[in-house]
Amino acid sequence: MKSKNLLCVFLIFFTSFSIWSRGKQELIPSGHWIYDSVENICVELGIVNFADCQPMSIAELKVYLEEIDTSKLSDASLNEINEIYKYFEYEPLGFSSDIVNIGLEPSVNLSSFYKTNDDIDWIYNRYKRKPFINTPVSITASDYITLKMDLLLGMNKNSALKNDVYTNIPIREDYIDINFPDTGYFSTGYNFTQKTGISFQLGKGSRNIGKTLTGSIIWSDNITGVSYGQFTLFSPEIKYTGVVSQFNVDRYMYTHQVDARFFKKFQFSVLEGVFVNAPMELRFLNPFTIFHGMAPWREYDNTSRDSESHTCAYLGLKFQYTPFEKLKLYGLFAMTQFQTPYETSNYESDTTPNGLGGQLGSLYIIPLKSSRIKFSIEASYAQPYLYIKESPNWS
Repeated sequence: MKSKNLLCVFLIFFTSFSIWSRGKQELIPSGHWIYDSVENICVELGIVNFADCQPMSIAELKVYLEEIDTSKLSDASLNEINEIYKYFEYEPLGFSSDIVNIGLEPSVNLSSFYKTNDDIDWIYNRYKRKPFINTPVSITASDYITLKMDLLLGMNKNSALKNDVYTNIPIREDYIDINFPDTGYFSTGYNFTQKTGISFQLGKGSRNIGKTLTGSIIWSDNITGVSYGQFTLFSPEIKYTGVVSQFNVDRYMYTHQVDARFFKKFQFSVLEGVFVNAPMELRFLNPFTIFHGMAPWREYDNTSRDSESHTCAYLGLKFQYTPFEKLKLYGLFAMTQFQTPYETSNYESDTTPNGLGGQLGSLYIIPLKSSRIKFSIEASYAQPYLYIKESPNWS
């Protein structure tokens, strides 16, 4: 009887104070259904925006959603945009003190899978499987600060690869994932006007650059367990993003990206970066410079066999184009090495191979009364040594 009374007090305590919606600095995680919905809606209208880079804050995403003319949307897209705003306005279980709130979003996900051939990898792999119990915990200060992490009971990555595991329930002790959370972050930001704002995050989790079918060749959300610091200046037509990512001890990726949109129909992005196998350095934290111009490969233990020791230069290009309503064309390009004719003729002892790759694709949508038909095609190409240098420590 006493335990029932405690349970009732607990439920009343948490539900009575659940009177706030999600903070605007909360991040929509990479791969979330909201990004698919935004893409569908924008392609239907024949426009593009910057919502193909993830994660992003609710505050930033709202800037892009506010320019959508809902009077031109099909019933399916109207339903989707309503569901997006319902997600923003969701009130988690929790309690508050002044403008500070603590929230919980518990969920149970029961899944089972089966395959007939052990030589075939799981299609529903560890990247797609949800944990059996997931309880994101958040602390927010109105629309200015959000801290959030995922507490979970789920399968560890090694067990999820086994052929004889047919459910996401960790039925054995050695199946349990004790290395959580996979995602956790601090996020803050401020909107100067209705269309322009800044945001800053320190966190750990998946990121993605470019909306593709086969995973982005520039930066895919299959790269997990990476810690990062990210600064963003955003508006509907121009966006800047600077990121420092830490893969391991003394393994840092420094990138900056500039995005521009023209006439709401064409969007182009340039990303430059450098991967360095060395302690963090102040010169790479400069938010607006050209890393390649520093020639950092000359300053480490380079040899005639490895002239770019401890570093890997990086270039990424991306575009989206909607020539008319319901059709989107897109492309991505990545480069970690390109030997010019001058280099190959004057430095014959340097046998570093080129590393180039790209993707091209298209998406066509046919809206129906309450749904839609989507046609997609994509082609990918990568040279064998894209992302691969002389050592795995700077590859």
